[in-house]
Amino acid sequence: MIFWRKWHRWLGTIAGVLLALVAATGIYLQVEEVTGVVHKAADKATVRKVPPPLDAVQIAQRVQALSQGRTIEMLRIESFTRGPVAVVRFAGEKNPVEINLQTGARKPGRDGSAPLTGTLSKVHLTLLMLHTFGIAGMPGHIVGGVAGVALLVLCGSGLWVWWVMRKERVRRNAKETWFWR
Repeated sequence: MIFWRKWHRWLGTIAGVLLALVAATGIYLQVEEVTGVVHKAADKATVRKVPPPLDAVQIAQRVQALSQGRTIEMLRIESFTRGPVAVVRFAGEKNPVEINLQTGARKPGRDGSAPLTGTLSKVHLTLLMLHTFGIAGMPGHIVGGVAGVALLVLCGSGLWVWWVMRKERVRRNAKETWFWR
């Protein structure tokens, strides 16, 4: 029985640390979900440079020049502050290529016509909704934040009780160990 009690205490300690981490991140997620403070601060701090207007004909000619004579099946132009990028799928090829129109650098691209609605995205959203009690709407988010604060208080008070008991054992000259029988 003593063997299992020691294992229980150590596993409980590890689980307590993990629960404290989950509580702290949960509080952060709740505050962000309810107030949007982080996004508002980021919007104020970010100065967005407007990309220059694009001339579609010039860009198409530039892409054709960079395509090395291959037939273009699909062309999508994206404008970023760092410059225009063309996502091109050549005839007979399955995957598109992303071409930086300023430097001519190429890298594998993603066909942006299909939204990211894969199974993993759905699982992530479901887990996030469960973690934040988002299934219940705004009241659920508020309850989740309060529950996270309560969990942190419980972790802290448990640590305090353990520390007081440990100090008492030291005062009585009992065997000084992390856990006792």
